[in-house]
This record gives sequence, structure tokens and C-alpha cells, in this order.
Amino acid sequence: MGNLPVDSAMVELKLTSLERMQKYSQVADLPFPSPCLGLSKEEQKTLRTGVYYGSSAYGVLPDTGKLFTGLFETTVKNLKPLLDSPKKMADFLSKSLFFISIGNADISTSYDFLDNTMKQQTPFPKFAHAISQKFSDIIKDSMDFFMQNSRPSYPSMSMSSKDKIRELLQDAIASQPEIV
Repeated sequence: MGNLPVDSAMVELKLTSLERMQKYSQVADLPFPSPCLGLSKEEQKTLRTGVYYGSSAYGVLPDTGKLFTGLFETTVKNLKPLLDSPKKMADFLSKSLFFISIGNADISTSYDFLDNTMKQQTPFPKFAHAISQKFSDIIKDSMDFFMQNSRPSYPSMSMSSKDKIRELLQDAIASQPEIV
């Protein structure tokens, strides 16, 4: 996952799952690429084979997802002058891994701050279903993607309709075109 310093591939094996996630050691046994927010303006305009867009402070809802989707759009805009044709751009993007990791903000900034009356009108399973549907809508047009489990930041909240979420994600995955 290009442009990584040698040290970044080191994994502290004695950490718990939560500690590893908090330290951003790795996901799916792949070291993280350079964080987008850590790149200088000049580095943002160089050709990279991996960029990490991630924060547990962002989500998939419009209010929580604007920053990182905007950063991704800026990355694509910065690539255009480096790749002199739409075909080269499409080829480069099709061979790149852009890891967008967003966390619990949809719950912590949207659900947790609802007053009790609103929470009674929108029980957590219904709210979680709406977020899952939004995520499913986002990924249905993706060519390639991989999924990572959520970090265990909200052990007190559980989803009673896990099968519905699984069904939504399977529908989104099934809508992907066959890649030959």
C-alpha cells in the first residue's frame, strides 16, 4: 500500500483489538497508508498509491461525512494534472486502494444527542437501520471495496436487527458489476 515508511508495517502483537485500532496499527493485516490530514499541501499534489482518510469522528450521514468525502474529492482533483487523460485517471484509480474509515459519529453526534422524546419516536434499531441503508446506497455503485468491522466503542448499544443490516449489505454487494 505504497509510500509507507518501513517502520509503519510493524505491528505490536501484544495489544488488544481495541488498542490496535486506537493506535491505527493496521486493518486486515495491511499497514495503513499515509493519513490524508497529515500530508502537506505539496504532498497532497504528488502521485500516491495509497491514502488513508479516517476518523471515528465522521460518519455516512451528510452532517458527519462532509470533511472526508471532500478530502477524497480534493485528492481526485489533485490527480487530474498528473494523469494526462481520463483513461489514465480511470486506470490509476482502478488499481488504487483508497481507505475511507469512518466511525461512530452518526451515533454519537446524531443519536446520542437526541432528547428522550425523539429517542422514543426513533428507537435505536430504526436509527441504525437508516444509517445502514445510507451506507448501502453509498457503496452500491462502487467497483471494489472491502469492509472492516466497527471498533468496539459502543458496547452498550447493540443492534437487534443484525440480519437486516447483513441483508442490506449483501444487496449492495450483489449489485456490483462482475469484474473480469
